[in-house]
Amino acid sequence: MATIAELSTNKWSRILTYGQFKTGKTAGAATWPRCRVLSLDPDGHETFLNPEMEAKFGYVKNIIDVFIPKRTSRTNRGIAKEFNAYDDTCRYFDNAMEKPDSFDTWVLDSATMLGEYARTKGVILLGGTSFGKTPMSNTQDNALKTGLMLPRMQDFGAERSLVEQFIDMLLDTPKHVIVTAHEKEIWTGEGDNAKMTGVGPMFTGQSVERGPLKFSEVHNLRIQKEGDDFKRYLQTQPDGIRACGSRIGVPNGTLWNYTSWTAARSKLLQSQAANATATATATATATKTN
Repeated sequence: MATIAELSTNKWSRILTYGQFKTGKTAGAATWPRCRVLSLDPDGHETFLNPEMEAKFGYVKNIIDVFIPKRTSRTNRGIAKEFNAYDDTCRYFDNAMEKPDSFDTWVLDSATMLGEYARTKGVILLGGTSFGKTPMSNTQDNALKTGLMLPRMQDFGAERSLVEQFIDMLLDTPKHVIVTAHEKEIWTGEGDNAKMTGVGPMFTGQSVERGPLKFSEVHNLRIQKEGDDFKRYLQTQPDGIRACGSRIGVPNGTLWNYTSWTAARSKLLQSQAANATATATATATATKTN
């Protein structure tokens, strides 16, 4: 057991940042030190070739390697015939961890696309005989026949399991883990009565809750025009609509880059340390008095 004064924070960042597409999630994530980037979004790596973004974020010096999975082979109707992307990503992870001192940060870009790769693997495996003589799902067979992919509950269950398994693999490493995800809006009502009731990271099924719970920091990336430029900042505290939170108290409005984020974190840790010292001193004084 430990007293509050004896508790400490994890020195490794554990951040899930979600937001709308093309808002700078990838560029900000790649400012963390010595990154290995799992670039799963189609052509997402082109962010690193953008001179304007490089001038603004200066991430090139931080990137050790960028992994881009081979495009999945598909039928002429767009139905995946293999699940290489998910397995290739796992193999890259295994190879990278054979030289753990060569990098400091995992960047998964994005969890949303990892879900698509995981669902493809789940649909194909469940449609085969890997788990018994009888397929557990006919989704893949029907898709190949009709050209329509209509996943069932068990397919989404397999996706959730594979996504959470991979995220757990990342979080179990002694590295910074920065995961990006796309934004999902939740609406109720129809027509003129439609109302947006929630905004959160785009996960599937139970992972909508279970995925974010794995992270100490869940941030919503916002963008605001300032003069001729745009400010990319984090919403870190929930407002009843946007799902986010910071266990260590990173303030709303923190800019989305390593320097700004760690400066905010360091300020909070110094304040916490001062409070812990004051508490310990007061406790010791009270003990002597008694």
